[in-house]
Amino acid sequence: MKFPTHSLKNEKIEKNNLTESRNLFRKLWINGKGCPKGTVPIRKYTKDAFIHAKLFQESYSTSSAHPNDWNENIAVAFGQVGGERYNGGGVTFGVYNFPIKDNQYSFSQLSIARLPDFLRTGWTIGDKSCYNLLCASFVVLRPDIPVDGILQPRTDGPREMQFIIGRTSGAQWYVQLETAIVGFWPPDLFSGLADLADAVEWGGAVLTVNGEPGPGMGAGWRPVSDSISDGYGRFVSVIDDQNNVVQAGALAVYRSDNVYEFHDLGFVRDNGHLIYYGGPGHQ
Repeated sequence: MKFPTHSLKNEKIEKNNLTESRNLFRKLWINGKGCPKGTVPIRKYTKDAFIHAKLFQESYSTSSAHPNDWNENIAVAFGQVGGERYNGGGVTFGVYNFPIKDNQYSFSQLSIARLPDFLRTGWTIGDKSCYNLLCASFVVLRPDIPVDGILQPRTDGPREMQFIIGRTSGAQWYVQLETAIVGFWPPDLFSGLADLADAVEWGGAVLTVNGEPGPGMGAGWRPVSDSISDGYGRFVSVIDDQNNVVQAGALAVYRSDNVYEFHDLGFVRDNGHLIYYGGPGHQ
């Protein structure tokens, strides 16, 4: 199986971020390297974790591509392109950490969809078990990058990480972090995404269960177009039907709650297509 490696950034930024990413994940391992050759990291789960994951999956089982399917436990602020055929998409997110309560979840995510199927990747605040390996059939490839690894916050602004969902010529949908392919979904899992995607989305979502109020999204406050303090995504791009990485066009914006915002700035020098999103939630 051969996976292409897409780059959505220039060479200098790519190398700097990749070095930072390797240093970050190296801290997770006693040996500084990862699992032994031929093995991959898999988290050990308790019975309670499986029960919690089932509740999570039941609450968050719809695609944000269809606003009419949202329930009262979910709020979103995202931009979407559609109407074409896509081999995937990518973005470089700023990664933040802010306090939330039990039974609250906050996501910054890249999504692709052809209903009834959709795939998502990104970063999360909250217990995210089902969002990762408790969901069936994702095949992990990397011995040194855990899919649900915990990111350590920085004190000098947000950490940046590049996320890509792409598709091989053999129809395997894969997740790429920086320049590393971390895993893939076998093609026989899908009906809609047995073909190319017809929608790509970037932005934020929050989920609550057991009646908790909605938490913060993005950086945890309303964006003011400042990449040091706002939730943002740079190099918002799609992979077209010819497997070319191209800047995303104008985005259709969806918001389900006025406490969360989404700003599409289009092309901004040194940032590619730039978005800001987020909000304080109902704390």
